[in-house]
Amino acid sequence: MSEALHVVILAGGGGQRLWPWSRKDRPKPCLPLLNDRSLLKQTLDRASQLATAQQIHLVAGPELVDWAEGCQFLEEAVSRNTAPAIISAVTEIAQRDPTALVLVVPADHHVQDPDQYLQYIRNTIEKAASAPDRLWLFGTSAESDRAYGFIVPENLEPVSSVLEFVEKPAAADQPRLDDAGALRNCGVLLFRAQFLLDLVGATMLDDDSRSQSADSIPAISFDHFLLSRPEIQPHLMVVRVDPIWHDLGSWPALRRWHDVDDQGNLRFQIDTSPIERIEPGSPISIRAEPSHLESDGVRQLVLLGTGPLNLESVRDGVTVDMREGGEDPIESGDSLSDCQQLICLVEGEIAVQVISARGGLVAVSPDLVLVATEAEIGSGGLRDVLKVLEQREGECR
Repeated sequence: MSEALHVVILAGGGGQRLWPWSRKDRPKPCLPLLNDRSLLKQTLDRASQLATAQQIHLVAGPELVDWAEGCQFLEEAVSRNTAPAIISAVTEIAQRDPTALVLVVPADHHVQDPDQYLQYIRNTIEKAASAPDRLWLFGTSAESDRAYGFIVPENLEPVSSVLEFVEKPAAADQPRLDDAGALRNCGVLLFRAQFLLDLVGATMLDDDSRSQSADSIPAISFDHFLLSRPEIQPHLMVVRVDPIWHDLGSWPALRRWHDVDDQGNLRFQIDTSPIERIEPGSPISIRAEPSHLESDGVRQLVLLGTGPLNLESVRDGVTVDMREGGEDPIESGDSLSDCQQLICLVEGEIAVQVISARGGLVAVSPDLVLVATEAEIGSGGLRDVLKVLEQREGECR
């Protein structure tokens, strides 16, 4: 263990891309996405091999305070994105230990080879100890995806300076970045605490701000706030961590790590039920074509990006029929019939039958039926559903 190293674990996100499995009362890092051990638990275990309990800091909302055994809990009363979360944590660490090195890691990523991953970290700690004016990033040559940051290394060496960092690039920029050999940003950072605060202070002064307190930091990602700035990029270094890091931030990402049937369908059968239930109201239809809906009023019905379909929801069973019009009805049951590449989430003892789905997500719980297309679950469309639900909740108060 390094006496100077502090580990900051970020677990304060809303988990919107894995809704409705992820909810306020069961955040994404706490879900058993791969096995019976949550990603947060695995992250804490890895951190414990790098630092003591006094030097591990969990940044999260109050609902995760019970997960803080073996570390220090830094409550994030209101989630304001990663820039204020990181800077607030580093400010507190620097007050206790001005010479601290800080490793920032997300709580919701899968590390395929923990031993190799930790060795990458340890090797980088040694390099960072003699390079106090650098911010160390970790990148992978995973499939190009504009939902992530792009890191253009200066060379093909395992450790390289950075020519360019672009957070979530525009479609027009992606081919250029791919041709330049851009790596995907893993969201892991290593730096001297005081050096980062000095950079933040200079940035805030440039923005005509008088304070660098957490409240004054804009509610945006750390990558947008700092790493994307041209004046910061001469300070960036990148470490290649192929092929051991994987983001599990969306429904499509889960397909790689679970067994699917012969047609590529993935079904999760979950015993738990949400504590904070969604109160049913009129059906929510976003970018969806008119459909035939029947419900006993027990569940909230949500259609996201879908074509015409027939949906029937009663207390003990749900049927989603996506066949084109004219077919004879099918008796209710519990199966995926003529479906391909479908993700189906079922919470509790509910019979769910889906017919003729092509990709996308069908999620059924005691309080909800969600039918969403592949394009919507891969592009952040679930956030639009949550906005509607939050608006309804506000109107009811």
